[in-house]
Amino acid sequence: MLNITTSQVRAIELSDVGGEEFIVFVNDRAFNVGPILYHIIQWLKEERSIRYITSEINRQEGLDVTEVELTEMVNDNFAKLGLADSPDHKLKKRRSEYIHGKVQIVGEEWVAALSEPFSGLFKPAVFITLTILGTLVTGMFYYMYGNWISGQEFGNPTQVLLIYLTLAGIFFFHEIGHTAAANCFGIKAKEIGFGFYFIFPVFFTDVTKIYALPKRKRIVVNLGGIYFQLIVNTILIVAWALLPWSANLAKVTLSLLVSTNTFVLLYSLNPFFRNDGYWIYSDLFNVKNMLIRSYRYPFDLIGKLFKGQLNVPEIEWPLLVFALANFTFIGSFVGVFVQSFSTLSTQFYETVFNPNFFRDIGENKGFLLKCLFFYGVIGFFLTRYWKVLMNMIRRKRAARAA
Repeated sequence: MLNITTSQVRAIELSDVGGEEFIVFVNDRAFNVGPILYHIIQWLKEERSIRYITSEINRQEGLDVTEVELTEMVNDNFAKLGLADSPDHKLKKRRSEYIHGKVQIVGEEWVAALSEPFSGLFKPAVFITLTILGTLVTGMFYYMYGNWISGQEFGNPTQVLLIYLTLAGIFFFHEIGHTAAANCFGIKAKEIGFGFYFIFPVFFTDVTKIYALPKRKRIVVNLGGIYFQLIVNTILIVAWALLPWSANLAKVTLSLLVSTNTFVLLYSLNPFFRNDGYWIYSDLFNVKNMLIRSYRYPFDLIGKLFKGQLNVPEIEWPLLVFALANFTFIGSFVGVFVQSFSTLSTQFYETVFNPNFFRDIGENKGFLLKCLFFYGVIGFFLTRYWKVLMNMIRRKRAARAA
């Protein structure tokens, strides 16, 4: 007996992307599936019987499976798609959420209204021209005036406030870039919202349905936010260039905005977080579940090498390159973290155990708040990864017991 109701089957959305790539959408999530499961779901949506489906699978694929075996296989795959194999057929809780505390800011109708005017920017000729132009203008700006920019003083309260307001505007406009690109290809974004990636505040948009698009269009959608930031940079740099040198305050302010925007742009290209760069790389080289697989892949290859089972033509080079680069990135981050932790902890010890600690607490409050934040972040990550470790141990124990 299938552990899924007819209404749940009807709710599953199917997409044949082409090139033997099949996508199913379940509970607002996209999954890559093989052609056999894809066709089984098609037949179930047509309310075909298990006997009919088994007969067709055996005929088309040259298999010899029984109705019982096919039913077990389908139930196992439905469980992987997030459909529970419990009697009440409730959806399993999503475990792969990496943005927490989500709050909707703009609903579907307003997203469509905001995106529509910008959709024309994703026509191929316009997209390529403005991307190249934005990259060249930004690069030339820092090449010619980088020394001048680095010589400016930033950090007064007005500039700090301006940075935060600019960041909010950039992040929001970045998401409009994604929704406008999706809209250009006939995909309607569900919302633009706000949440937290680990402890960092972020805007996000739900364009899950882009996985029904061919690879080239998916990459364009994932580039949409960065593309819009390049357009913003171009406008700001042109405005900066048109100002006379006598307008020093205005020039400094614009250069601050450009620098803030460029920092966010480069951060978005970082493939080692689940940023745009991650999804672009994943789609470009057809590497699925890249981050999770990258942690084990080099060790799997080493194991095969020692067993004499390594077949060089079968190595997934894009995944291996990403895995090695990711480990290098993590190692560098840990090195900087350990150094910072050591320095900060030494200063914290000297400050707290100073005989004049309470007398000087007013002067040291900024440093103490910095320590509180730093150690709070450490506690957050230790707690998070402890939970991950415990879940892994429980799953392994359950697998052994089974």
